[in-house]
Amino acid sequence: MRTLYEDLTRIGDYTADDVVYHLAHRDLGLDLPARVHGKQAVIDSEQALCRLTDGTLRASIDAIAANDFFAAVTGTFHADVGDEAIAFPSAGCGASATA
Repeated sequence: MRTLYEDLTRIGDYTADDVVYHLAHRDLGLDLPARVHGKQAVIDSEQALCRLTDGTLRASIDAIAANDFFAAVTGTFHADVGDEAIAFPSAGCGASATA
C-alpha cells in the first residue's frame, strides 16, 4: 500500500479488472467522478487527477491495517491546484478479488 501511495500513477499495477474506486476529492470542485468502475477507468481517473494538479498530487500515510485479503489506509492527500496548496484527509480500503 505504501508503494502505491508513493506513486499514484501506478495504481493500475495494484488494481483488479473489476475494481470499484471511490475518489477522495469529491468536495474540491474538480471535474472528476466520485466513483469509477473497472481497472482502465481507475487508471484514467487517477492520471486525470494527477494532471489536474500538474503532477503535484502526493499522499502522506498515517496508518495501514492489512491482512492477506483486505487493507485500509488513512492519511492526507496534498496537491497544488492553480495557485492554491490543498490538503484533504482520506480513508481508503480495498479487498482482494479472492477475499
